[in-house]
Amino acid sequence: MQLQPEIASALLSYPGETAVAVGQEGNTAIILKSQFEYSRYPSCLVIVTPMAGMYAAGPVFRLGFQFAHQITRRPIYSGETFLNPLGQYDAPLIRNLTRQSALEFHFFNLDLAYVGSKRIRWNPQTATDIRGMIHQCAAHAGTLPAGTLDFVLAREAMIAEIGEL
Repeated sequence: MQLQPEIASALLSYPGETAVAVGQEGNTAIILKSQFEYSRYPSCLVIVTPMAGMYAAGPVFRLGFQFAHQITRRPIYSGETFLNPLGQYDAPLIRNLTRQSALEFHFFNLDLAYVGSKRIRWNPQTATDIRGMIHQCAAHAGTLPAGTLDFVLAREAMIAEIGEL
């Protein structure tokens, strides 16, 4: 799998591990830049947890994921990506999650050498939940005073809130 040059450049500029959502043939996929040795766990379970947060600086959508051992269910690797539900690039990615039947994860090492991919069946209930979150985000944004939307501040508030859990 070949990354688009702008995505590769952005990933290389970020030190360490990260996950990003990208558009892929009308669907949303997750690109993981990590040290996770996916080839050692090709049959691992994947648990995906969508979440929306409403903050004074605006709404945030989080897609959390955890890879777990198929038999023991012991967590092997976890991560997350944050999306702006009002953003020109991110909003369509979130909407895609309400229509697609599968979610693909593409694994790259820290030097962006392709390691492998895993496709999981997308639960229709998850798609329905995300659809509701999209409506909640839009409604929340409509209640905020003009000029107060700041995705970076809202994302930082969500990260802080998650850290407290």
